Amino acid sequence: MYAGLKCRPPADYHVLATGWDDHSLYVARPRDPMPTGPSRDEPLLWTVPYGAGRVFATMLGNDMRSTGTAGFIATFVRGAEWAATGAVTIPLPAELAK
Repeated sequence: MYAGLKCRPPADYHVLATGWDDHSLYVARPRDPMPTGPSRDEPLLWTVPYGAGRVFATMLGNDMRSTGTAGFIATFVRGAEWAATGAVTIPLPAELAK
């Protein structure tokens, strides 16, 4: 979980999916800051305008196992299609369309 990102003001991007950041699960380690404040939802998928273009961002897929899942592949290719064309025509895989 990439928690507490502050690279853009929240009003500048559109959140598509979040993940619950449960601060009670963190283990303190030297040189790693512990989260402050209450547990909360953190953005995992979002879009943002960039000049005349579009950006789709995903925080999913941090290891090879996860990049092979239907959920990651679907969000990645559909997000890339949207960023390139402004539309999403690629259908969801059958296992996700239930």
